[in-house]
Amino acid sequence: MARLPQLLGSLARPALSSSIITTTTTTAAAHTAAFSTSAALGVKTIRAAHIPSAFVPPYPYGERTLYKQSNKGLYGLARIRFGNHVASGRNPIKSRRTWKPNVHRKRMWSDALGAWIKVRMTIRVFRTIIKDGSLDNYLLKNKPRRIRELGPGGWKLRWLIMQTDAVRARWLQERTALGLPERSPEDQAAIDREAQDMVQIAVDYATPGPLSRVTRDLLKMRDEEGVWASEEFELGQAEEHEGAEVEGDYEKEYIGANDGVEAATETGASQGLAPTSPETPKPVQ
Repeated sequence: MARLPQLLGSLARPALSSSIITTTTTTAAAHTAAFSTSAALGVKTIRAAHIPSAFVPPYPYGERTLYKQSNKGLYGLARIRFGNHVASGRNPIKSRRTWKPNVHRKRMWSDALGAWIKVRMTIRVFRTIIKDGSLDNYLLKNKPRRIRELGPGGWKLRWLIMQTDAVRARWLQERTALGLPERSPEDQAAIDREAQDMVQIAVDYATPGPLSRVTRDLLKMRDEEGVWASEEFELGQAEEHEGAEVEGDYEKEYIGANDGVEAATETGASQGLAPTSPETPKPVQ
C-alpha cells in the first residue's frame, strides 16, 4: 500500500507529457500555416529615374549639360566644384582637387501616389523636404527658383504627382474658390480618365518587373487611336494636309492686292491720270 501513490504517479506522467507534446505540436503547426498563407503587402517602390519621358511635357530650362547625373535626381543647384588645395608652410604647394555634392539614395513616401519613391538627392534637398513637410509639398511649389532646382528628374516627378486624383481634387476646389467657370461633366470625366491612364502607365514603367496587362492594353489602345505626343501631330503627314488652306492665306492675298492697287493709284495720280476703282480680289478657292 505504501508504493501505491508512486505507482499512480508513474501512470499519470506519460499522459501529462503526451498532452504537452500534442499541444506544442498543434500550436507550432497553426503558426506555420498562418505564416505561409499570409499575403504580402502590395506597396510599390517607384524609381524616379525610370519614369518615361515620352509622356512628360518638356522641362522649361532644358537638360543639364554639366554634371549630367543631376538630370536623374533631386540635386538642386549642386555641381562639382574644382579648385586647389594649398599646403601650409614655407613652400605652399598647390594640388588640384574636386568637391563633389553630398548625394544619397533616399526612399521617400508620397501621399498622392500612395507609394514609396526611390530617388537620389543631396542632403541640402533632403533638409528642404523635411522643412516643407513631405516630398509632395516640395515638388508642388510654383516659384521659379524651385522649378529650376527640380531639374529634369524632379520635373518628371512633379508631373506624375500632378496627375493623381488627390492633387487634381485639390486644384478643382481652388478653381471653384477663384470663381473660374466649371468644365462640363463630359470634359472633366475625359480629363480625369486621361490622367488616371497616365499614372497607370508611368508607375508601371517606373516599378520593377514586366508591364501589367492593364498597361499593355492601354498602350495598345493608344497606338490604335493615335493618341500620343503632340510632336506627331506637329510633324504630321504632308500628303494629308498638302491641299489644306492655311489660316491667313486669304487675308494675306487680300492685303497684298490692296497694296498693289494703292501703289498703282498713287503712281497714276503723280502722272496726272484719273484714279480707277479697285477691284475686289476673288477669294482663294
